[in-house]
Amino acid sequence: MDAEKLAPLLTAATRAVIAVSLFGLIPDVKRIRAVLDAAEEKFGTRISLIEDAAQSFGARRGGYRSCAAPEVTMATTSFFPTKPLSCYGDGGAVFTRSKELAAMVRALRVHGKVEGRHVLVGVNGRLDTIQAAVLLTKLKAFDEMIDKRGKAAETYNRLLYDDERVVTPTYQRVVREDREVRSVYGVYTIRVQKRDEVAKRMRMSDVACAIYYPLCCHQQPVFKGLVSEPGALIVAEEASREVLSLPMHPYLSEDVQVRVVKELRTALDDLGVTASPE
Repeated sequence: MDAEKLAPLLTAATRAVIAVSLFGLIPDVKRIRAVLDAAEEKFGTRISLIEDAAQSFGARRGGYRSCAAPEVTMATTSFFPTKPLSCYGDGGAVFTRSKELAAMVRALRVHGKVEGRHVLVGVNGRLDTIQAAVLLTKLKAFDEMIDKRGKAAETYNRLLYDDERVVTPTYQRVVREDREVRSVYGVYTIRVQKRDEVAKRMRMSDVACAIYYPLCCHQQPVFKGLVSEPGALIVAEEASREVLSLPMHPYLSEDVQVRVVKELRTALDDLGVTASPE
């Protein structure tokens, strides 16, 4: 999210803004909060900042870990098996400093019950004991797993450094602005031309890859019509046509990464790709 582009979109009806972490990097919640503060003063309203940290749990920015920044009203994360801290099934957590919000979340997760009475329309969103036990055990090695993810990302960056056809997630511009930025690399995502064809060829060579996300939220049928101006979200739309995620986990060996990069280069060569998508 670009904090400067956010400002003109806020109105007196705005009650909350969701800042979504992407691929392991935390949004600049400090700048976003400053924009929301200015809007609150302008409109005389309150605007909550919600951090969607499903892919960034364990990352750092501005001296705080994901889900812990004081600028955030509420944060959520996921413990799905593909996430940085994962259980063996579905799971997640909500973080807030507000006692009122915490009480509401606790009620919502058990069918809206408070002291045995249904006072809200809730869901069955409980984290079962087995998944909690898995998470508590993994927490002991979580920092080590984050370090290993970072080293795997550094290996990819090194192997792809001299290939101008590939845009890697080095975050150099962000790091210059904030030296405390640390991605957790929930996934390692590059940008290339002819992305769909590249992915198809890599899979034919038995190299796993994934596309997150081929269609933007505003392009989904359920949200059709909310963004009427063509190209209004051009950055997201361009990225959705170019992003490709390579294999990433804490125990990825360099030999495997060398093969992944070799197949990626071969696919680009075969397709005649000679330039960066940017």
